[in-house]
Amino acid sequence: MRSLKGFSFFINFILFVVLPIYIICVFIFKKEDKSYQYIETVEKEDLHGEKSVYEIGSYEFKSQTDSDAFEKAYDMFFFSLGDNVPNPEYEITETILPLKFRLLNENGSDITSIVMFDGRNSLEKNVPKLIEERRNFKVLYEFDDLYQKILNFKKETKPNPSKAKSYEKYFVQSKDEFSKENIVFYEPVLFKKRNEKNRLYCYFSTNNGKACGLRFTLYNFSFEVLDIKNLQFLIDDKLFEYRPQNVNNRFFGNTRLEWMDDLLTHRNKELIYSLANSKSAKLKIQGESLHLERKISQKEIQSICQTLAYYRMLGGKY
Repeated sequence: MRSLKGFSFFINFILFVVLPIYIICVFIFKKEDKSYQYIETVEKEDLHGEKSVYEIGSYEFKSQTDSDAFEKAYDMFFFSLGDNVPNPEYEITETILPLKFRLLNENGSDITSIVMFDGRNSLEKNVPKLIEERRNFKVLYEFDDLYQKILNFKKETKPNPSKAKSYEKYFVQSKDEFSKENIVFYEPVLFKKRNEKNRLYCYFSTNNGKACGLRFTLYNFSFEVLDIKNLQFLIDDKLFEYRPQNVNNRFFGNTRLEWMDDLLTHRNKELIYSLANSKSAKLKIQGESLHLERKISQKEIQSICQTLAYYRMLGGKY
């Protein structure tokens, strides 16, 4: 009987004395999770080798201590390095390389450089090596002939006024007599004549000798009324879309001319560089209810290549 009473006393002591004290201690001494923000700095490189560095949006998470939060931030950074590896099975137009990160505490203060914990040094030693390995993944897509041609083209057409003189023969110069800024237009000799011939080409102007205003021009003569809405380009088996900024039209007897004369933006760089360095290309002109398809001639491709080269050599940035 005594042993049974003793056991009952022990159970009651645990339930009504020890357990409540334990629960109270847990609530008193428990560390509440704090909020942190992870902000990543990345380097973006487009198809033409041009790079830009910027921070991407922050990611908020919770952790009990600064050191725990820092380790979680490193885990996110390493995951990002692996997650952004280019996949050679898909067409690659740009690569994103994580470079570093910042860790902000719940007050918004940057604590990246002040958090210390065991193992931080060994973690940081791996970062430069991982970034370099990630850079080397470019070999996955450098097999692309067009990509290599574009890189070589950009290297060969850096600003060089003396070298640019060899391109003068391919262009007709016309000065804007009403301009106060000494504007001169450079149009390809092949397409300067306003004859009734379909043509696709680029031209540009200079302002006091420096290239500016690269333009993209299409002339299409047809017996049909197209009302051009969109252009599709098939360039070395790669598809590109281009939506004209403005399309004009007029009639020549029974023939209707529709044309565009657009100022190119950086949004169209991949299309223009690919077209200038292509082996072959096709054009599909999509109208309101009809469409036309034609092959882009080698003369047109060569002319666009010469225009882009001349433009860059005269200091144009594109």
